[in-house]
Amino acid sequence: MELRKIRNESELVQVHKLLEENLKQNLSYQERKQQGFITINYSLNSLIELNKITPTIVALDESKVIGYALSANRNCKGLHKFLDMIIAEVDRTLYNKDLLLESDYVIVGQLCVAKAYRRRGVSQKIYQEFKQEFHQTHPYCLTGVDALNKGSIESHKKCGFRVLKHLKCGLNSIGYLLIWDWRI
Repeated sequence: MELRKIRNESELVQVHKLLEENLKQNLSYQERKQQGFITINYSLNSLIELNKITPTIVALDESKVIGYALSANRNCKGLHKFLDMIIAEVDRTLYNKDLLLESDYVIVGQLCVAKAYRRRGVSQKIYQEFKQEFHQTHPYCLTGVDALNKGSIESHKKCGFRVLKHLKCGLNSIGYLLIWDWRI
């Protein structure tokens, strides 16, 4: 398995395909419960624009994308409603008595691993690569997770994330804002 920043548009096309295969609305209740799901849909154009600002981290088996983590920062405002909501929420949040608005942080806009590669530690490896890419310039990593996605919440906790607060994710969904403090 290779872990790195995305290199070309054909890899982004693979990311988009993997994203669509794992969207909550495209999975049965049983699949969502057992395998987890993705709540937010990004168009291919959104992925391309997002990747121009902050790199997507991918896991590859040969040349096949088997997992990814979308990254975002404040410069991504206006690219997607979900990112705008997360950035606004993070910017008004206190962490250890500090307003996150005054800190540099990176957001995981989404993380996904292909079904055939789950429960092999791929998400943890992607997050280690993500940390390697961003920790020197960003003390915090944040993400939002749907409260019904128990597997994702547990996977994030294994990587070092902690629940910071409840989050209204839109789409009649409640979730959590998670933080990974890379200074610790």
